[in-house]
Amino acid sequence: LVVRQRLLERLDAGATARLTLLSAPPGFGKTTLLAEWARAATDPVKQVAWVSLDAGDTDPGSFWPYVVASLAALVPGLGEACEDLADAGRPAGPEAITTLLNELAGVAGDVWLVLDDYHLLVNNDVRDGVRFLLEHLPPQVHVLISTRVDPDLPLSRWRGRGELVELRAADLRFTREEATEYLNAASGLEL
Repeated sequence: LVVRQRLLERLDAGATARLTLLSAPPGFGKTTLLAEWARAATDPVKQVAWVSLDAGDTDPGSFWPYVVASLAALVPGLGEACEDLADAGRPAGPEAITTLLNELAGVAGDVWLVLDDYHLLVNNDVRDGVRFLLEHLPPQVHVLISTRVDPDLPLSRWRGRGELVELRAADLRFTREEATEYLNAASGLEL
């Protein structure tokens, strides 16, 4: 594993944004970078909740309970307060998401929600709910989305307001120094 400090610092810059977006084709190391960033968290009040998505999570009845469960590991009592979202049998409307937002607003320190493989979410209700969540985030809550394609979100508006941190394929490519470090460590080439 090559520690890529320049990218870890860019992810940390997401503390000033509502959304950090990692958008690149498969194999560019998005998940690996996010995992390294989460492990390297040195700030004791920075809390990271992680949801790894798959094709079965496109239904609101699956997606929102996973999000609530992940955040509830960081925020005591969140699961009970957000019962409407945590229950797979109930619809996840703006009222239920507002309850989640209100609970998160009372959290001390930064909370980071990682949504890995976001491109697998094809359900419009889920995507609308994520948009609502992002548009109403408390200032200490940040979302990191890892995806193969840009999500259907108002990225240009957030970019213009300085509310978006982006890492693209060009950013994720190894620099000459990183490639040298990797090849030397993996193969002992001594470049």
